[in-house]
Amino acid sequence: MLRGDKTVPVVTVKTKFQVTIPQEVREVLGIAEGDLLEAKVENGKIVLTPKELIDRRAAAFRRMEALGERVRKRLAREGMTEEDLDRMIEKEVEAVRTRRYAGRG
Repeated sequence: MLRGDKTVPVVTVKTKFQVTIPQEVREVLGIAEGDLLEAKVENGKIVLTPKELIDRRAAAFRRMEALGERVRKRLAREGMTEEDLDRMIEKEVEAVRTRRYAGRG
């Protein structure tokens, strides 16, 4: 009942088992060409659910940007520069390497 009446759109299974989602259904759900739908069977019915895939690289990049922003704000609050942070990181990396490889060689 998408239009307020009691009619429900019916679709036909075509060659290659394709169906066309009625325009009124697409509009209600905001489905566009190329969108992904999860297809599953529930209680003997086909259920199509719109899905969004997350680009893992883009998501990781956004997390790194957010982390960088938080670090910059903290550095500013503590009166440190990014160069100060770089030196601290280099010093810690060297300490880890020294501990890890101590006794080898």
